[in-house]
Amino acid sequence: MTYRTYIPSLSTLLLAGPLIAALLAASGCFIDFHRDPIDPPAIDAGGPGDVDAVSTADAWPAADAWPAPGDVDAMPPERLSPCEPARSEPCSCPDDQAGVVVLDAEGESSCLCGTTFERTRAGIPGRWQGSRVLPSAWSDPGGDVVEFVFHADGAYSATCPGQCTALYYGSDADHPSKTYELTDILENGEGVGRIHIWFGDTSGSVTQGAMEVVALDSSGDSLSFEFWNVWGGRYGPVRYQLDRCQPSPR
Repeated sequence: MTYRTYIPSLSTLLLAGPLIAALLAASGCFIDFHRDPIDPPAIDAGGPGDVDAVSTADAWPAADAWPAPGDVDAMPPERLSPCEPARSEPCSCPDDQAGVVVLDAEGESSCLCGTTFERTRAGIPGRWQGSRVLPSAWSDPGGDVVEFVFHADGAYSATCPGQCTALYYGSDADHPSKTYELTDILENGEGVGRIHIWFGDTSGSVTQGAMEVVALDSSGDSLSFEFWNVWGGRYGPVRYQLDRCQPSPR
């Protein structure tokens, strides 16, 4: 018996292609040509501002520390609510120093007085909007304008419009575990503190990041800081320059 090898012609393959695809779809068998998104490169920096060197693979955070793509608990807003500037006013402090009256996130006013640490800690609560600047090797789809609402009790919320997260990691959904704290003012006048990141539905874990170079200007209307991932090494910074807004309508 003689066997012959049958080689289908190009026209036969083109005609049979749709039929094969339909049979595969009907059977529930699919070929996935999509690659899993690659984790953004971590930045191996020895100190604030050093964002030029990309770390090696063994310095990346553990895989379970990264939020899964599409980890959102609600549809993210396409744009932020308008920011009506909340202008401070002068006030007198008990020690006869000049202070400024600012509005917190609940619309309560207070006169910022005391040491740099006391003034900064008391001035952080409020609604803020402004720019977010990522390290050059990182990418995060969405806008460069974010909103933070820091509450006097240590809770915070953060919003980045589009498919991004304000702190790059975790979820922008509100959660009781999302807290912050200013812990010290260094000799150079820069504030430092901690902020907790909630990873939403990916693992539900809460991880502590670092706030550095925290600065509240003399008017109380401008806040800047750097966020650093310090749970898997030291990666960052993500820089923020924010302006105080009137509290959101209740």
